[in-house]
Amino acid sequence: MKTIVIGTRGSQLALWQAHYTQYILEQHGYYVQVKIISTKGDRSQAWNTSFSKMEGKGFFTKEIEEALLGGEVDLAVHSCKDMPTDNTPGLAIKAYSYRAPVEDILLYRPDVFDPKNYIPIKNNAIVGTSSSRRKIQFLSHRPDVEVKDLRGNVPTRISKLREGQYDAIIIAAAGIERLGIDISDLKVFALEPPFFIPAPAQGVLAFQVREQDSDMDKVCQLLHDEEAYQSVKLERDLLHDFQGGCQMPLGIYVCRDSHHTQVWIAKAENENSPLHRIYTTFEGSEMSSEEIVAQFNRITPQKVFISRSLDQTSYFDRILTAAGYKIEGQNLLEIRPIPFSTDGKADWLFFTSKNGVKYYFDQIKYTPENQPRIGVVNSGTAQAVKDLGYRVDFVGKSPHTEDTAEEFARHAFGKIVLPQALHARGVLEPFLRGFNVISLPVYSNEPISIIPKVEADILVFTSPMNAQAYLSIYAIEDNQKVISIGPSTTKALKGIGIHSTEAFGPMPWHLVDAVMWTSTENSKQLD
Repeated sequence: MKTIVIGTRGSQLALWQAHYTQYILEQHGYYVQVKIISTKGDRSQAWNTSFSKMEGKGFFTKEIEEALLGGEVDLAVHSCKDMPTDNTPGLAIKAYSYRAPVEDILLYRPDVFDPKNYIPIKNNAIVGTSSSRRKIQFLSHRPDVEVKDLRGNVPTRISKLREGQYDAIIIAAAGIERLGIDISDLKVFALEPPFFIPAPAQGVLAFQVREQDSDMDKVCQLLHDEEAYQSVKLERDLLHDFQGGCQMPLGIYVCRDSHHTQVWIAKAENENSPLHRIYTTFEGSEMSSEEIVAQFNRITPQKVFISRSLDQTSYFDRILTAAGYKIEGQNLLEIRPIPFSTDGKADWLFFTSKNGVKYYFDQIKYTPENQPRIGVVNSGTAQAVKDLGYRVDFVGKSPHTEDTAEEFARHAFGKIVLPQALHARGVLEPFLRGFNVISLPVYSNEPISIIPKVEADILVFTSPMNAQAYLSIYAIEDNQKVISIGPSTTKALKGIGIHSTEAFGPMPWHLVDAVMWTSTENSKQLD
């Protein structure tokens, strides 16, 4: 049997990828050798060339492809995100690996930990990355930090962090997992999508062979993961149709099941341009990459109303304002605290809103030693708890409160106190039968006395009561579009005959995604 020669770069991660491939093929009886080939990208690292000027243009692949075309190697193993979207003449990618963890991670030293920040590092930290995609997205969430270029292979970058050259670095989770690097002395914050959108095809290996090599076609069948391919194909098609150059900050993430396709895109023209984000979902292959890109390119700033008070420091306000949107906001409910009597003793507290957090802790205080376990409905509510210096033990992941309640019930025990609004919907209680549950009203919310008519193009309702308060007085105009923050608000809107676009989740970036996608259709320029 002919020996298969694998061409690879010489970095630790590239060698892991090649030896992983070697192992699979040897399990099927093939003889395999690994040949290391130095690439321009490897040499550019030594010249201190920024990765943002290298990624996606073949800097890490050209010499390997030449060896493949010349017959020196039979199979090239690449990080798929490094591969240009147009095939080199005479070569083809014939297989894609399983997908390792897709997310980026923030590695940081314990001394810079600050739990009061959503990304839990201190203010004005120095963060290392040379990826324009990572830089612009991270700054969108943390405009206070200083981002400095970071070069070298994965172990080198981590060493620079440990040496104190950076307070934190951004790196792909897949590289850490595949190399098995011990990072137990460091802290990790997962920059998961859709909070942080990864590079197209991140976490997947691409197996490249000569186009007419039928023998290697059969070999590639042993390496191919069809499930990963279905998502990665659309990501790479989108990258191609965006004409994503080496300096374009572009994140794309596709998630597919047997019925639905979900797409997140984060893009800017360059590091100094506004960030644009969208989320869309559709059945099967209902939308092509060309259609999605054309829709994205029609994003037009509009007038947006949101049923909460504006905060110019918030992600929602900052990102949309920077992109040219005009934002108006007002909570249409008057929130009043309700005095309550309790000794504060509980095994669990569970909060379904930031208001519940505020008005409960306005009256009850704990020390770290005596605080109960705390559960929250989502990460936004978790942050409100952390801002007050308390530990959070359970965070719901689903946008559906019922799903979160069911999950929480598997963790809960003993006495559970639910600080909430007067006349709350009582979603959790049916899932907590058998526990000692105390529903504790800590605030009331009634419609404000004078609700103004909204002239915005897009109305974002952040709760069922806000939607009902407005729509009990005014109708939605034909030119206005409505966004709901989640399933309960969607249901309330549907109950009064209003169609809405439901955000993927309740966080500010979810709402930005929904606003920008909604403003791609029948858009009109701001006055």
